[in-house]
Amino acid sequence: MRRFYPGQEFLKYFKEKTEGRPELWDQTYELFYDFTKGRCDFFDVDVVKCIKFHCYMIQGSRTRKAIPLDEADLYYDCFKSFLKLAYEEGTLSYDLCEELY
Repeated sequence: MRRFYPGQEFLKYFKEKTEGRPELWDQTYELFYDFTKGRCDFFDVDVVKCIKFHCYMIQGSRTRKAIPLDEADLYYDCFKSFLKLAYEEGTLSYDLCEELY
């Protein structure tokens, strides 16, 4: 199994973890990819970025419509599940989910 560490591509790791999972994980990955404009390393991921991601889904952007709150919450919960998995595997050094709403 390939390991990723801080300074390497967070998005590559996220994409690998979507394989074999429900489509919701792929959709969440695509939203996060769009949010980060395809650039996100492990050291970029913190509580503020996670909250901004949730806001991005709710508020929309110039290129994407806003997502209804209940749907955005579903994607955000999926994203938090991914973060928890990354922590449990030892890829993230701390559990961001403990600080997220």
